[in-house]
Amino acid sequence: MIVLLLSMVGLAAEPESLPADDAVATRVTAIVAARHMDSCDGVFAAGDSGDVRDALVQITEHQAPPWAPMRAASCLAELAPSDAVALTQTRRLIALPDQPGFTLAVAEKLDRMPAELATDLGRAIWQRSAAEPRLVRRVQPLLRSSQHAAVRAVLD
Repeated sequence: MIVLLLSMVGLAAEPESLPADDAVATRVTAIVAARHMDSCDGVFAAGDSGDVRDALVQITEHQAPPWAPMRAASCLAELAPSDAVALTQTRRLIALPDQPGFTLAVAEKLDRMPAELATDLGRAIWQRSAAEPRLVRRVQPLLRSSQHAAVRAVLD
């Protein structure tokens, strides 16, 4: 059933591109591809954190359904404070030139991060946004309303 669902939404991948634990990848993909997902908690409970992270990275590289990569990016941002690979991937997502939604997804998670990391990523987000007025209009209120004073100071 899940494989059929994944095939229908275009997220079924070749076996060699899946993380080490295919069952975890299948569960994570099904969760982020579902119509409704309240939080990343179900994703994180799907298996070993490394396999979950690898599945999330893989999902950010797909385009269907369109909400799945955004949810995966959001969950990767939540993992970033405790996982160096997730942090590297989060930085990569912020920098992608034609994917401003990923930048916005990370900006929405800054308050869930330690202040130092949130500030560092907030700077990267603000720099990335500078060239795109539409993105500035979306990111600026998120940075301005951050619970971290240093993130708010990025705008100065």
